[in-house]
Amino acid sequence: DDRDPRYDESQFYLGASQDALGQTEAALATNQKLAARLPLFEVYNNIGVSLIKLKKYTEAIDHLKPAVDAAPRDTDTLFNLGYAYYLAKNNASAAATLKTETRLRPSAGEGFYILSKALAASGDQTGATAASDQAKKLLSSFAQWETKGIPGVARIKMGFSKINYYRYKRDQDERLNAQAPVSGLTPQVDQLLEASRTA
Repeated sequence: DDRDPRYDESQFYLGASQDALGQTEAALATNQKLAARLPLFEVYNNIGVSLIKLKKYTEAIDHLKPAVDAAPRDTDTLFNLGYAYYLAKNNASAAATLKTETRLRPSAGEGFYILSKALAASGDQTGATAASDQAKKLLSSFAQWETKGIPGVARIKMGFSKINYYRYKRDQDERLNAQAPVSGLTPQVDQLLEASRTA
């Protein structure tokens, strides 16, 4: 019952479980439905991951960009956006995003590896070599990736910030109590940004 106070939370974990079971289409459908009710960056991240798995890279970027705007220090979401840019062959944006991710998380072996490939494709051989050297130190599967290619490494969010969840719910209740006209409600992405700004 979608009026149950735990409905949104249960749908979030259902989507994460469907993803873990390899039910990508079902996970995407669950999270897309949830995003209209609960526009938190974690939901948008997980939609982006499903879209990456379905090779819909441009759509993935369209969901991951607002998620990164809402939570600019979340390294999983940054990594996913950089990875999606790389898969979409937008190497300049991939490199810029992954430079931020690897700066925030210096142990990011996967990030350094994909950064090295994006920089090489952009013609920055010096930067590519430096990133590759870091990846060699940090990524135990480096040799395997070099021979077999990059495996599917998009990162699902298995939980969400309860603080942001309750803040968003409180804001929604206040709007409803003020009987704001529907047309006055903030657009979905603005709600996402507002609800997740402090994550």
